[in-house]
Amino acid sequence: MSDWGGIWDSEFYRFLLDGAVAEFEQWISELVADFVRREVDLVVADAWQSYNVAHDLTHLMARLATARASALSKRPIAFFDYPVVP
Repeated sequence: MSDWGGIWDSEFYRFLLDGAVAEFEQWISELVADFVRREVDLVVADAWQSYNVAHDLTHLMARLATARASALSKRPIAFFDYPVVP
């Protein structure tokens, strides 16, 4: 298993506030490469709930990585999400 993104919340929010799009795009690219390399066929992520910005952005990043990896590998990768708060 690879280590993609491992940062503290404070760094994550600083990237958001600074508009550091390249950081998030890099993480998505790393996820895509990892999904393809490991032949992932299912991804599960936090649901988009407008509750927590980090969770919502993580949802979006996982969804994008799943779609890109599916297109690159030319096979379907299922994406499911779950609510983290009621």
